[in-house]
This record gives sequence, C-alpha cells and structure tokens, in this order.
Amino acid sequence: RLVGRTLEVVVESPSKRDADQFAGRTTCNRVVNFPAAAVTSIGDVVSVEIVDAGPNSLKGRAQPTGAKSASHAN
Repeated sequence: RLVGRTLEVVVESPSKRDADQFAGRTTCNRVVNFPAAAVTSIGDVVSVEIVDAGPNSLKGRAQPTGAKSASHAN
C-alpha cells in the first residue's frame, strides 16, 4: 500500500546490509532504506518516495526537498 507514496523519514543509521544506504523510520514506525548520498546526517528528516516493499523493510528514493533537523521539526 505504501509503494508510490512519499513519506517523512527520520534517518537513524547506516543500513546494516548496504554501506551506500541509510536506514530510517517513518512516522508509522516502518523501516526504510534509501541511498546515503541523499542524507546529510543522522537525525535528519527527509522525504522519501517508497519504490519497493519487502517483508521487513521498505526501499525508497529521497526527494530533493532538502533535509531538516529532527530537533527543529514540529
């Protein structure tokens, strides 16, 4: 149901399986993996378009809207 949607994701850490990816969580607590180049740092909130869904996580593509710090998000 989430494929094709764009969700806000809080960046948590580098991906466990791919060093070129970051992992984060949506507001509905789903894990999303997406390319690391799109992220400035851990704790940022980024808009991620969901492109695939697996049994334990989602795969996404960060949108070029820019990242914002989670401490400044309302």
